Amino acid sequence: MTDSDLYITIDTIKNGLKNNKTKPRFVIVTNFEKFLAFDTKTLDTLGIDFNKLDKNYDFFLPLV
Repeated sequence: MTDSDLYITIDTIKNGLKNNKTKPRFVIVTNFEKFLAFDTKTLDTLGIDFNKLDKNYDFFLPLV
C-alpha cells in the first residue's frame, strides 16, 4: 500500500464516521512504513514515519 493509498483509506473511514452516533476516538491506518492517525474529537491528524511513532506518543495521551 502506497502513502497515497493510506491517505485515501483514512479519508474514506473518516467520511464513513460522519453519520455514526458513536465514534472511535482515533482512526489509525498504517503500512508499517507510514503511520496515519486522526483524532475524531480534536480533529487533529498525525502523519509520520512508522519508526518515529515512539517520539509522538503525546498524540495518544487522551487514551490514558
